[in-house]
Amino acid sequence: MIVKRSVLAVAVMGAALMFSGCDWSSGGGATSFNTSRGAGVSINLSGVYRGEFPGGRAVQTTTAGNITALTIRQTGNRVEVTDNQGSTYVGTVGSPGLVSQPTADGTYPAGAELAQGQINFSGKDGVSAKDIEFVGIIHVVAVTDIQGNSRVSSQTSANASRDETTRTIQNGDGTSTTETILTIGTPDDPFYQVTTTTVVTEDSTGRVISNTSTTEGGTTTTQSTEFSITEATSQYRLEGTWVELGGKTSGVQARSAGTSGLITTTTEVANDSPTPTAQVTFF
Repeated sequence: MIVKRSVLAVAVMGAALMFSGCDWSSGGGATSFNTSRGAGVSINLSGVYRGEFPGGRAVQTTTAGNITALTIRQTGNRVEVTDNQGSTYVGTVGSPGLVSQPTADGTYPAGAELAQGQINFSGKDGVSAKDIEFVGIIHVVAVTDIQGNSRVSSQTSANASRDETTRTIQNGDGTSTTETILTIGTPDDPFYQVTTTTVVTEDSTGRVISNTSTTEGGTTTTQSTEFSITEATSQYRLEGTWVELGGKTSGVQARSAGTSGLITTTTEVANDSPTPTAQVTFF
């Protein structure tokens, strides 16, 4: 048996982070917008992201004013961002990707970073009177243990090429053996299957004495585990760089409660060991 694990771990930017603290503040979340879909991830990154710098700032330093919150509204891959001072910016989010695996018992523990997505937007800060460009990442972090729901499915090679050969041998005792070999796919195909059927008949009467069939390979079993992301189980952390054209450059650090979403991990098992699929003997 060959086991191929695919947890679809794709990092959009940077390395996977682990947050061990439990000081999770409440934030605003919105669930009425379209979601982003990446490999194994379907989530919505909308929310009210509240600042984590001293004084509650979301943008650490600006030419004028005090940005303490950024409200992100996502529709498809488009985002509209409004700061607490009333300025509006527009941009996009990239397809999010998984950055960690669940534990062996199918759980994401509290503090684990599940996924991340790149975000960028631009516009004019009406208070500082500066054009703004922002590039950053939103990290999706578990705030409680998240238990997955598993399901198992199998795939076969029904659409693969087929080749069948048959030969008959006289056994010399009044019986004949007919062997039919059906080959589906090629050896490098995960669904490669070889079925050998052996039929022994009595020459004088044509009576079937035995009929045996054995199949090698031919299926791939996929186990999928789905993890539901909600406001109660997750949090979004926004980090990035805020650039005032002709002004200051500053860091951004803010967080929001999570919204609805789904994260899926998969394990594929290719069955390539000989397996008797049917055996019928007549006497």
